[in-house]
Amino acid sequence: MIDLEDYPDGTAEVLVGIANTTEGRQVRRHTSGRAPRSFFASRRQVADWLGEDKEWVRYRLDMLVEKGDLDTRYWDKENARGPPTRVYGPNQETWKWLAAEKEIDHIFEERPTKIREYHAREILWEVQRLRAEVEELREEVEGQ
Repeated sequence: MIDLEDYPDGTAEVLVGIANTTEGRQVRRHTSGRAPRSFFASRRQVADWLGEDKEWVRYRLDMLVEKGDLDTRYWDKENARGPPTRVYGPNQETWKWLAAEKEIDHIFEERPTKIREYHAREILWEVQRLRAEVEELREEVEGQ
């Protein structure tokens, strides 16, 4: 899982920007091999989504790539002039982080600025509720 303490402020927003930029294009998840182009976003796409400067976004993207938390490739548009566009996409660990972020938003309905003990209790309560639900389903299946 990604530790954002190693990155400058705004890195989480960049990751969420990649996820939101590519979300509508992700028709299917890949199971092996290289991820399809639809899982990748360009620096310009992320910067536009965030409303930030491309260089501000580039700095964070490059750090994420350097530390192995993002995959990158070059995409050559059809009939495009100039060099291929560098695109960025989450790797498996980063997808886990993004999924956890989505769950935090779902559980709390708003983003806590600092996680406090009661936040951890809410999460653990949700996990406990899900375990009980899974156990009920297991008993139901075994009883059939």
